Amino acid sequence: MMRFDEKFELLQENRVVKALTEIALTAEYTMLKANTFAVDSNDLRVMVLGDSYISGAGLDPKDNFCQQLKELLKANNRRFRNIFVFDASIPKNNNLDNNETYFTYVDKFKPDIIVLGYNYNDLMENLQKKNASDTIDKSTEKARSSIEKKSTVRRMVDFAFKSKFARYLHANLYTQLKARGIIFPNSEFDVMMRSYSENSERWNTSKILLKEWLDDAQKRNIETIVLQCPQTDLMKYRKLFVHADSAIKHFFESSPGVEYRSVVDFLKGEDLSKYVLSKYDGHSNAKAHKKIAEAVYALIRANSVWGESFKKIQQK
Repeated sequence: MMRFDEKFELLQENRVVKALTEIALTAEYTMLKANTFAVDSNDLRVMVLGDSYISGAGLDPKDNFCQQLKELLKANNRRFRNIFVFDASIPKNNNLDNNETYFTYVDKFKPDIIVLGYNYNDLMENLQKKNASDTIDKSTEKARSSIEKKSTVRRMVDFAFKSKFARYLHANLYTQLKARGIIFPNSEFDVMMRSYSENSERWNTSKILLKEWLDDAQKRNIETIVLQCPQTDLMKYRKLFVHADSAIKHFFESSPGVEYRSVVDFLKGEDLSKYVLSKYDGHSNAKAHKKIAEAVYALIRANSVWGESFKKIQQK
C-alpha cells in the first residue's frame, strides 16, 4: 500500500509512504510468535486493536500511538516490573479481523487493558466468519452467473468506468469534493455512513462480532478502552457523522466494562489542519497520535483499577 498526496515527486523514494499489511515486528509480537512470552503478575500488559487509524499508517513506528503510550507508561512506572504494549493493529482490519485477532492472542498475551481504535469503515468489507460449506466451486458459479445476467449496455458502462483514466478522473474529483465536505450519493463513504442504521445487516453483524470479544474481555476482568478514531480531514464537517456517531456511541456506552471516548473530544478547539497527514488523507499525524496517547494514559491513571496503582505511584 502506498499513500500519495499533492507533494509526491516521481522517482523520489522518500515521497513513498509504505503501510504495513501485517502486525508490526515489535518485541511483544516477536516473543508471542516464538512462544517465549512469559506472563507475570508483576507486569502491565496492554493490547491495542484496530486498523491504520490507530496503527499510524504513514508514520515512523516510533511516533505512532502504541509506542508513545508505551513510553508514557514506562516513564511514570514505579510498580510494574515490565510494561508491554502489544500493537495488534493492522491497516485494513475490520470488525471481523479485530475479533479474530483478539481471540488469537488473548490467551497468549493475557492483557490487563485493551485499547480498540474504532473507525467508521470497520463494518465494511467481509464480516462473515469462514464457513466450511462455502466452496470455491460455489463462489465461481455465483460470479459466472452474475456476469451472464449483465446486459450489453451495462457491460459497456462498466468498461467505461473501469478504465484506468476514468477511474483516475472519478477518484480525483471525488477526493476534491470530499475535502470540502461534499459527498457523492451512493459513493463508498455514503454507503458506509448509511450502514449504521438499525436495520443494517453490516452494523448488526458488527455488533455481534464486537459483543463476542467484549463480553469475553469482561469475563476475564480486562479493562477495555474504545477510541472512536475519526477521519481527521473531515472532522470540521461533523454533520456528515451525526447518525453514525450516535449509533457507535450508544453501542459502546451500553457495553458493560467499556470506557468509550471520541478522539474528536481530545482535539476540540484545536486547529485540525495541524493533526492530519494531508489535506486529502484522513489519517492522524504524529502530533495527533501523541495527543491521543496522552489522553489514554490519563484514562489509565484516572479511570481504571490500574489507574489506582498509578495514582499511588505518583503519591510516593
